[in-house]
Amino acid sequence: MSEERRSDRSSYLLVSTLLLSGALMLVAACASTQSLSTAEQLSCLLAGVRSSDRVRQEASIEDLGKIGAPAAAAVPVLASLLARSRDDVELSRAILISLERIGPTAAPALPAILRALIANAELEEAVADTVRALRAEGERQALEVLNNDSDWRVRRLAAEMLADSPVVVGEVNEVLIRAVADERHALVRQAILRTLGQRGVAGALPVLVRALNSDEWQVAVQASQSLTKMGAVGAAALEAALHGSNRAASLAVAEVMPANLAKSRSKDARAALLSKWRLALTDQQDVLRVAALRAIAKLGRDAVSAARTELSRLLTDPSSDVQEAAEETLALLDEPL
Repeated sequence: MSEERRSDRSSYLLVSTLLLSGALMLVAACASTQSLSTAEQLSCLLAGVRSSDRVRQEASIEDLGKIGAPAAAAVPVLASLLARSRDDVELSRAILISLERIGPTAAPALPAILRALIANAELEEAVADTVRALRAEGERQALEVLNNDSDWRVRRLAAEMLADSPVVVGEVNEVLIRAVADERHALVRQAILRTLGQRGVAGALPVLVRALNSDEWQVAVQASQSLTKMGAVGAAALEAALHGSNRAASLAVAEVMPANLAKSRSKDARAALLSKWRLALTDQQDVLRVAALRAIAKLGRDAVSAARTELSRLLTDPSSDVQEAAEETLALLDEPL
């Protein structure tokens, strides 16, 4: 072997020895982090999080949680690992617990937290605990997610978590009201409307009324449900829609009305509603035919008897849902007086 090659080999061995020695020193130092500064602890624990040794990785994740808020610098690493661990429920749960313990400073991890729930329904409880721990910072992050995330499923979860938000009311309400108009996905709009109802946002009344007249059935029904929580003004809006010319909106209101709807209506009012809802029995949309059947049932036995011929035709409707609803409605005629 030439002198030059021996020199290169010696250099290589020296470097390898130094690297190994440094790594061993780091491992030894990290074995007991109590005497280290927070920055040194984080450095050690982050190396552990990135480790391929599962035991060390889980221990490091747990220890980061024990540090609490000062471990905020570790949040991006934990969020990244959470995103890559969607098929690993136990590791995901360990990360969520750590983020929960870190608290509000872990709010930037919210998108990854919500995506973890989408990937694994088993994490629902852990995600809920973590989201609660994020407090106001979490809700502010949720507003950002609602406005900007590309995944409608994540936006929907963000809207739902704002239902009981402790953030300054005006800030959240303004974003939610604007988001109804800006959001293009029906299921996200439903979530926003549900949250507006739960929060009882008086300024949302015009938005809810517009949604009640939506061409998307579930959006209209959710708007009706939210209006039931808006006090007298909500009740007035529901009454106006129930007796208005928009059949779909009227049926959406009927969906959230009590089963004994007939008892609170005059004979003339019941007749007018029946006349309007009978027309919906031939609507092209299955969901509206089903809704019309349920609404007529709420008008009582006399209304069902008056519409018996049309209802009977629906027993052979192409839609099994319509058939089932027709059977249930006609069964009212067999009940004892």
